[in-house]
Amino acid sequence: MNEAQTGSPKWLASALARNPEVIPGGIAVAVFVLWAIFDGGVSPTKSWPGALFLLGLLVATLFGYRRHLPAIPAPALWAIGLLAGFAAWNFLSITWADDQGAAWDGANRCLLYLTVFGLFALMPWSARTGALLLGAYAVVMAAVAAITLLGAAASAQPYSYLISNRFALPAGYYNANAALFTLAFFPAVLLASRREVPWQLRGLLLASAGVLFDFALLPQSRGWLIAAPVALIAYLVFVPDRVRSLIVLTPLAVVAALTASPILDVFNSAGTGGLESALNGARNAMLIGAAALFLVGALIGLTERRVQISEASARIGARAIGGLAWLAALAGLIAAIAVIGNPVSWVGDRWHDFKSGHSEPVAQGSRLGQGLGSNRYDFWRVAADEFKGAPVIGAGSDNFAEAYVQDRHSDEEPTFPHNLSLEVIAGTGTIGGLLFGGFLVVTLVGVGRVRLGAEDPMARGVAGVIAVVFVYWFVHSIGDWFWAFPALSAPVFAWLAIGMRLDADHATVAKARRAKARGWNLAIAAGSVAALLFATASLALPWIAAIDVNKAEAIWGSNPGAAFDRLDRARNLNFLSAQPDLVEGGIAVRLGENRRVRASFERALERDPRNWYAEIELATLDGVEGDKQSALARLDRVAVLNPREPLTETVRQGVLSGKPVTLDQLSTDFLDRYCRQLGRTAGPNGCRSS
Repeated sequence: MNEAQTGSPKWLASALARNPEVIPGGIAVAVFVLWAIFDGGVSPTKSWPGALFLLGLLVATLFGYRRHLPAIPAPALWAIGLLAGFAAWNFLSITWADDQGAAWDGANRCLLYLTVFGLFALMPWSARTGALLLGAYAVVMAAVAAITLLGAAASAQPYSYLISNRFALPAGYYNANAALFTLAFFPAVLLASRREVPWQLRGLLLASAGVLFDFALLPQSRGWLIAAPVALIAYLVFVPDRVRSLIVLTPLAVVAALTASPILDVFNSAGTGGLESALNGARNAMLIGAAALFLVGALIGLTERRVQISEASARIGARAIGGLAWLAALAGLIAAIAVIGNPVSWVGDRWHDFKSGHSEPVAQGSRLGQGLGSNRYDFWRVAADEFKGAPVIGAGSDNFAEAYVQDRHSDEEPTFPHNLSLEVIAGTGTIGGLLFGGFLVVTLVGVGRVRLGAEDPMARGVAGVIAVVFVYWFVHSIGDWFWAFPALSAPVFAWLAIGMRLDADHATVAKARRAKARGWNLAIAAGSVAALLFATASLALPWIAAIDVNKAEAIWGSNPGAAFDRLDRARNLNFLSAQPDLVEGGIAVRLGENRRVRASFERALERDPRNWYAEIELATLDGVEGDKQSALARLDRVAVLNPREPLTETVRQGVLSGKPVTLDQLSTDFLDRYCRQLGRTAGPNGCRSS
C-alpha cells in the first residue's frame, strides 16, 4: 500500500508542494461560499471584510510566488493592468460624482474584483488543480442549496425564505439565487462527464448538478429562462467531448423533467396558503432526484472504466449520439414553433411586452410562463441617458439611483440599472467601457487559447466550461444587477484567471527568469506598498462605518446616546457617504428630537445635494414647525429630484391645509411601502414575513 493510499501527511505535503496554488485558491473559494450564504455578500458588512481578507491573501501569495512573477505571461499582465485601470478610473470618478459615497462603494467593488482576479492570475494552474477547485465549489454549493431547502421545509416560518412569494435565500434576492447555483451547475456537469474523475465523484457531481438545477429553477427567474439555454448551447459548442456531455446531460434532463413540477409548485402555492406542503414536495423531489443521479453517474463512471471501446466503435457511437442530439434539437424546434407560432412575430410580441413596463403576475401557474413585462427597459433608458449626458467620463460609479428617480416612468427605485454594460458606461463613460471591455477581450482570448491549444484534454474541458460560466453570467447580467453581488461575480473573475493560466508548466515557471527575480521583487515592493495601504484604507473605513451604522440601528431604543456616538464615528470614517446622517435623522424622528432631525438631514444634503429623501423629511419638519414657505420650497425641490414620489403631494396638502403630516406618519408610510414591495407587512421593528 503506497503513501497516497494510507493518507500519509508526507504524501499530502508532497501534493501541496507540487500544487501550492490549491491553498490560496481553496481559501478564496471558501470566502465565495461564505458570501453566498450571507445574502450574496452584497452588504458592506459582508463584502468589504471579505475583500480585505482576500487582499491580505493576495499579499501573502505574492510573497510566496515572488520568484514566479517574472514568468507571468503577457496576456495575464495585460488583463491585470486593464482591470486595474478600470478600478482606478472608478476611484477617479468619485471626484465628479453627485453621490460620492455611492461612487466610493462602486470603486471598492471594482477593487474587490481586481483583487480576486489578481490573486488567481498570478499563480500557474494545472488542469488537475483547476478542475479540483471548480469541482469542490460545485459540490459545496449543492450542499448549500440542499441545506437551505431542507431548512425551509422544516421551518416554522417558511415565508421568511421568500420575497414576493419567490424563494430568495440564501442570496437574499430571487434572481441572484437562480444565478448563484447555475454558475456552479456547469462545472458539475463537466466533471461528471470526465473519465479522469473517479467513479464515486462522478456520481456525486452528477447528483450535485441535479440539486443545483432544481434550486436554480426554484425562484422562477425569467432572466434565467433566457440565459440558461444560451449557456447550454455554449456548453455544447465550447466544451470538448460532446458525446460525454450528452451522456450525462440525458439522465440529468430526465430527472429535471420529473422533478420540475413539485419545484415549480412552490411559487404557486406560496400565494394560495399551501407553502409548507409545497416545500416538502420540492425537498422530496430534489433528494430523490439526487439519489437517482448519483447512482446513474457512478454507473456511467464504472462502466467507462471497465469497458474498453475500440476507436472505430467510439466514432460510430459519437456519430449516433450526435445524430440523436440533432434530431432532438429539431424536434424541440418544431415543438416550439407549434406552440409559439411565427417566431418573428413571437419575438416582436415579447419585445413589445418587455418595453411596456411592469405586468401584474397571474394568481395561478408558473411565473416562467408569464410575460416579460418589467420596468427594466425604463431602467435602461435612464442609464443610456446618463451616458449621453457624460459620454466620455460617465456620471460617476454607482450613481444611477438618484438619476433614475428623477427621470423614471415607473414607481420602482432601483439602485442599479439592471444591465452590466449600461452600468459600466453610464457610470464611467467610454473610457471605463474601453478599459473593462479590453480586459474582457484579453481574458477571453487567453481562455480561448487554452481551450484550443492545450495538450491536456482536461485543460481544454476546464477552459471550455469557464467560457460557458462567463457566457451565462454575462447574458444574465444584461438584465440584472449581479455586479453588486460578490458571491456571483467574484467566482467568475477567479475562473477567468484560472482559464488563462491552465496550460502553465510548473517546472518551467519555477525556473523562468530567475536571474531577473530580484529586480521584479524590488519593483513590485516599491510600487505596491502605497497601493496596498490605499486599498486597505479604502475598504476598511466604509466597513467599520457600516458596522457602526448597523450597531446604532440595533441599540438606539435602549441606548440612544451610544447610538449617536456610533453614528458620529461612522460619519467621520465614511466621510463621503450621507448614510450615517440619514440613519441618525431617522432615529431622531423616532425619539422626537426635532433639532437633531434637522441637523442630521441638513448634513446629509451637504454630502449628497440630490438626496430627495432628506429633503422631504426636512419639508415635513418645516411644516410641523409652522414654516410654510420653507416647507413648500423644499417640496418643490423634491418634485424636481423625484417627480413621481406620491408622498410629496400628501405632505404639500398637509402644509397648505394647516394640518401638516407628522414625521412619524411619514416614516410609517415609507416603511409600509417598502415592506409591500418585498411582499411583507410592516411591523414595529421593520418588515416581517406574512
